[in-house]
Amino acid sequence: MPLKRFKSLLLYISERKILLVALTYILSQVFFHALLWKGIVILICFSFVLLFFKQGKVLIIVLLVIFLCSARNYYDLHVENEIRNYVDKNYLGEHIELTGYVSQEPIYKHEYARVIFRIEGRESFFVQANTSRFPRLEVGQSCRIIGNLVEPESFEEFDYKAFLRNRRIYYIVRYPILNCSEERKGFFLKNSLMDFKRGVRGQVESKLSEPQASLFLGVLFGERRVFEEDFGEALRVASITHIIVASGYNVSIIFLGINKVFFFVPKRPRTLLTIFLIWLYCVLAGLSPSIIRATIMLSLTLLAVYYGVISNINIIFFTSAFIFILIDPRIIKEIGFLLSISATGGLIYITPIIDVYIRKVLDFTIPFEKLKNSIYRFLQNYFVPSFACTIITMPIIAYSFQKISIIGVVTNILILPVLEYTLILGFITLFFNLFSTYISQILFLTIWAQLKYFELIVDLLGNLEFASHDVNITAPIVGLIYLFIGILILIFSPLDGKNYYLNLQENL
Repeated sequence: MPLKRFKSLLLYISERKILLVALTYILSQVFFHALLWKGIVILICFSFVLLFFKQGKVLIIVLLVIFLCSARNYYDLHVENEIRNYVDKNYLGEHIELTGYVSQEPIYKHEYARVIFRIEGRESFFVQANTSRFPRLEVGQSCRIIGNLVEPESFEEFDYKAFLRNRRIYYIVRYPILNCSEERKGFFLKNSLMDFKRGVRGQVESKLSEPQASLFLGVLFGERRVFEEDFGEALRVASITHIIVASGYNVSIIFLGINKVFFFVPKRPRTLLTIFLIWLYCVLAGLSPSIIRATIMLSLTLLAVYYGVISNINIIFFTSAFIFILIDPRIIKEIGFLLSISATGGLIYITPIIDVYIRKVLDFTIPFEKLKNSIYRFLQNYFVPSFACTIITMPIIAYSFQKISIIGVVTNILILPVLEYTLILGFITLFFNLFSTYISQILFLTIWAQLKYFELIVDLLGNLEFASHDVNITAPIVGLIYLFIGILILIFSPLDGKNYYLNLQENL
């Protein structure tokens, strides 16, 4: 049976050339980023196995796509070398004066602020600087940077240089002298959205105490906030940190919440409403790259549901990932992108499997039809999606933080359903805050209660002695885990072609 399904899968992919191209390119990038050019050579050698299946035409397509991947990576490395050669020759190790503007929201730590500047000149490049927390800098603000330009150094347990390189940041300036003006540069819309976000941040901080204010801003906008050391560690142990950073995972939560709140709206209008609201969230979140990617992917998938093209969800899912990786090959190493891909994939491919077995267990254990249907709908709405998203993202989180959360699944299941309503209620509250302070105060009180529940769950479970376990998970191990998950999906997926997106739109 598994072998038969595998052959059917190969036939399914080979008959859909777009899917074949997308999967081959994604796999090529995975091999390249894992083993560099050796990975490409290994993949080419593996490709000739297709000749044993008499798939000569498929082999030609695969080899052409691998060549496309190689050309794209060569171009990317060539651009990097041009920038580095230019900067190394003119600025590296020197006391420099550069003009640039703040390209991303500064991240404020307890003792300093981390700011990324885009330096303008013959070769534009990014510089990361640690500066004082005050005065606060705004996105797009033009500054003159005076200091020593150096290459970043890696730590014993963390390749910080590679981490920054993946974000195209090759140089840092430690505590430079900044002469900033009121002039704003960069993308006008992004600057305006950041200004709007700053105003919302002020409103939230005036209505909510800590850590509720930081939790709310993290969940709502993916804003990276600094928590007290004990609470921050409890968040990591409870495997909740991915929810309060700028991640595509938030888009999946928004999607689930919208469908639960607007369950009374018919399927097709609700699909369009969902697309509109997740794009509204994307804009309000400041058009974060990871959230944009997740929003596009989810929108395309929902459009497939809207037009009834259910069989094309596989094509849309992998093709959208292919487009993002084609535009920026290094995106494949970003945790935000990986979380958005895995969370969306979990909703599409894992939830129908869990759904089938929950139905079988309920049919066997509960003889009363009404009670059985009520329990089934509750589990389908609250347990299944949370469990699927948690399981599928756990290897990435374990690799990123080198910890396995023993209670992560339980924590996410207890918290995610509440956060879905917190997100929706948050937007409603901010809307009413424009017109009625009295109504917004009542709504903020409700949000505070929900976030207090969040805090109590994290404190309770995140501080248990057995809550987490230190691990040493490497990228190849993560790859093997996902290969194993893929095999399980292939074996246990229901043959009726149902998926969670379709079920959610039809059944709620």
